[in-house]
This record gives sequence, C-alpha cells and structure tokens, in this order.
Amino acid sequence: LMIHDIDIINSFINSSIEKIRIVHKRKNYIKCNLIFKNKIIVDLTSERTNAKNKKVVRKMNIITNDKKEIEIDFMRKKSSINYLNKKNYLNSKDNNQLEEEMKYLYYCINSGEENLISTNEAKNCSIIIQKIENS
Repeated sequence: LMIHDIDIINSFINSSIEKIRIVHKRKNYIKCNLIFKNKIIVDLTSERTNAKNKKVVRKMNIITNDKKEIEIDFMRKKSSINYLNKKNYLNSKDNNQLEEEMKYLYYCINSGEENLISTNEAKNCSIIIQKIENS
C-alpha cells in the first residue's frame, strides 16, 4: 500500500533502515515508524479504504533539519514549502502518475533507451516493505 511513499522517503533520506516499529496494525491499516541509520525517524500510515464510505486523504508532511515544512497532497495535487512563516506553493502537472510510468517503461522498451529508474531503488523499497510485513 505504501510502496510509492517509501520510494519518495528514500529519495529524501540517503540512509538504510535500522529499525521498524509497528505502532498499530489491523486489517487494511498500518501505522509504523521507520528509523534510519542516520537517526531520521519517519512516521508512516497507510490505509486501504472504501472511498464511498470515507474521505480519501493521501498526504505527506516532511520537516527538514533547517525547519522547512514540505506538504504534499497527492489527491489534490498540491504541494508547498513553508519556511519562516512564508508558504510557497509549487506547480504540479495534472496527470496520472501510474499511466506516465507505464508510458515511460513502454518508451524505454521500444526505443532501447536505458530506464533511469534504478533497480537498486526498487530493491530498497521492496526490502523495507518486506521488513514491515514481517514485523
């Protein structure tokens, strides 16, 4: 459920996982802490839900060491950076990310171009997911 979130986190945090702590787990829901070797801690929550019965929310908030707050709202496709009480909004393209990913893969296969998405990045995400599942 959270493979793309973990991929985003890994792109920000250049460290491997030291420990995973499951905070709460039930059917279709998990909340966990990812503790990286560089001592960064990420709180991650994922829920598979029936959109008819619940408001679908998919957001990520990141606080940097220099006190910047990055807010990403994946559902509304809006992002901002808040620093020193000044909020700057980032422009986002209105696209289907999964469709774009498939188009890119198709292009690489047909053109013979090298896929710039690292297999090492995919492996690192899979390792974290496996550790969460085994916890």
